[in-house]
Amino acid sequence: LETALQKLSVKEDGEAVIFADLFGAAPANAAASLLRHRPNLEIVAGMNLPMLLEVLLGREGVSARELAEGAVTAGRESIRDVGEVIRSALAAAKSSGGVG
Repeated sequence: LETALQKLSVKEDGEAVIFADLFGAAPANAAASLLRHRPNLEIVAGMNLPMLLEVLLGREGVSARELAEGAVTAGRESIRDVGEVIRSALAAAKSSGGVG
């Protein structure tokens, strides 16, 4: 990871957001080990596509901390129980007379 940060020209005191698949897994732990020497890193574990899109589309003019917070919010908001969404919609339509 250190080599990747250097290739991306992230200075030791520079900001960056690192995404990892699972909290406590090897990638997240490797990223966490960098925090001692790189205090401006943000590490977000449990990544999903909405999180990545939030960061890629909203990264101009905001801090790494703000990007990480936005990513976590987007990730949480994107999680849905699809069956429950459909059952609720069907129940609402039925109660309003829209479904027979």
